[in-house]
Amino acid sequence: MMSGLAILQGVMLLLLLAVCGNTANLMLARGSTRQREMAVRMALGAGRWRIASLVLSETCCSLFWERASEQRSLFGAPRRCRLAPMIGAFPILFQTRVDEFTLAFAILLGLRAV
Repeated sequence: MMSGLAILQGVMLLLLLAVCGNTANLMLARGSTRQREMAVRMALGAGRWRIASLVLSETCCSLFWERASEQRSLFGAPRRCRLAPMIGAFPILFQTRVDEFTLAFAILLGLRAV
């Protein structure tokens, strides 16, 4: 019989697989819509390295703003959780502390993946 932890890990693996597939699909769609722009840039004399550096810098800028908005929402969450409604006579208590080590590790892994 499978434990609850093994089932949860399996579900999380499937979720991670779906997220990776969606991200790859979105990046492929973005690249195919910009195909004409890249062809014009190459026709005007831009080399492959110049186009690659342009795409890389755009990706890094968008990554920075996504991470900044993620951090803003992450540190605003404890305040919003404290405003949760009460059910019956007992309030719903959430653990809202952010573990700094885990957060730093996740950010480093995210930056390494780029």
